[in-house]
Amino acid sequence: MKKTFELSNGISECLQFLQETFENFKLKKSEKNRALLMAEESLTSIAKHGTGKELVVTIKKSIGKIKVDMLAEGERFDPFDDASDANTLLMKSFSSDLKYVHTKTKNRISISAYKSRNLFLYRIIGAALLAGLVSLIIRSFCSDETRIYLTDNVFSVMKDIYMNALTMMIAPLIFFSIASSIAGFGNAADIGRVGARIMGIYLMTTIICISIGFCLTFLLKPYNYAEAVSQGTADMSQYTSTQIDTSVKGFLMSIVPTNFLEPFVKNDTIPIMFLAFLVGLATLLSGEKTRPFATFLDSGNAVFMKIADVVMQLIPIMIFSYVCVTLVPPKSSINGGTLKSMLAAAAAFVLTIIIMMGVYILLLRVMGGLNPIKLIKKYAPHALKVIVMGSSSAAIPINMEVCEELGVPSKIYSLTIPLGATINMDGVSMYLAVFGLTFAKIYGIEITLPVLLSMAFTIIMLSAGAPTIYGVSLICLSVLLTSLGVPVDEALGQAVGMEVIAGMFRTVNNSIGDMVGTLITASKEGVLDREKYNK
Repeated sequence: MKKTFELSNGISECLQFLQETFENFKLKKSEKNRALLMAEESLTSIAKHGTGKELVVTIKKSIGKIKVDMLAEGERFDPFDDASDANTLLMKSFSSDLKYVHTKTKNRISISAYKSRNLFLYRIIGAALLAGLVSLIIRSFCSDETRIYLTDNVFSVMKDIYMNALTMMIAPLIFFSIASSIAGFGNAADIGRVGARIMGIYLMTTIICISIGFCLTFLLKPYNYAEAVSQGTADMSQYTSTQIDTSVKGFLMSIVPTNFLEPFVKNDTIPIMFLAFLVGLATLLSGEKTRPFATFLDSGNAVFMKIADVVMQLIPIMIFSYVCVTLVPPKSSINGGTLKSMLAAAAAFVLTIIIMMGVYILLLRVMGGLNPIKLIKKYAPHALKVIVMGSSSAAIPINMEVCEELGVPSKIYSLTIPLGATINMDGVSMYLAVFGLTFAKIYGIEITLPVLLSMAFTIIMLSAGAPTIYGVSLICLSVLLTSLGVPVDEALGQAVGMEVIAGMFRTVNNSIGDMVGTLITASKEGVLDREKYNK
């Protein structure tokens, strides 16, 4: 829909046109008023700096989105600084929905008048449906050799490139987020209090998760559904790693690196957090002399948050490639006994996730004094993004965005969210408890109280010190099974089939746990904007 107005005296007529159009689109009153305010300020600035006679307004409506483009000849200007004094701050708050471009002699302002909270869901569903259609065509008309070639050289490459992009941003994002957060605190005592509080909450939820996992596994007995079956054909060498030291000494030694850059090269998040804490604290204690460096940390945080946002917007590409990687290659045979055994364990694991969600709701109500429904409503539109990413560290920007919507100050969530993504692996803890105990029983390991306590300690160390790499849960499982004396290759051959589904549930649980811990901390510190939370 396009319409041309006179630039000098057509603003009122243009606003009337926009108002009628928004009413026809049945926008809510708040959405309509917000869009009209952005349009009025933008039109005023365009007319003020205009050198031509015409103003062209184009309205584009697509699934879950309404966009308004305003184009006119004129001099370059800044739409945010050019707004009226009363609306300058308000316009700056709309910066994510208003884009300005000056090309040659023309000014163009694009306004997102409406953006559905489910827009990203539509894109993901569209990508999955397109991938399904492409996979069906390939399976119908291509030979097995061609399908294998396309999987290995096209779709897997697309998926791996995206996963590399996710992995690439984790280390600098964690460093700048934590360092800038600590540098922005009022004093060192505040950091110690907030850090001790969030660490206590994370440890508490981890112990609860492990206990629920053990109890449900004993109650549902998924290990009774199958015998230990050797898979033989699966290569588990990439997962059978015992390089993760689960001793207290090993964990403490891993915190302090011998080289400042080495943790960034290895993407080792534990020492990265230590360095971020050290840099942030030194900046804080140095006072005014390091104000420029504190500004640099804030700028670095903003830069990598923007990079993360760009990467997040490309998730549909990963969905497309992931579905194709799953559906295009020839199917391998499935052992019925193994499938039944792992489905039973997966069902027990999913049930532990559901119960833990109830625990989170209870903790938020009792410890935080907050209405859990508000968190559920505001997190639900983002949950699918977190599910498909399968990585708590990669979900850091999303969780920070939701924290902002819930009224948590940035100095709190910039510390607690990266910290939780690294050491608060509640989903991983439950996964290891359920599958570790299941395999121990399948392979005839006698489970006594000392064995359970040893497993619990190992799981806590693994969830806190595991590297943020793809397949880390299988690596952790291999370490746990090795400590129990279970044949690792055979066990992982059975577990790997459930890894994709389990990974999605783990990531959501990890992220919700981080959100709940952050909200409780902000509430206890008295810095949570409750009006914004309850909005």
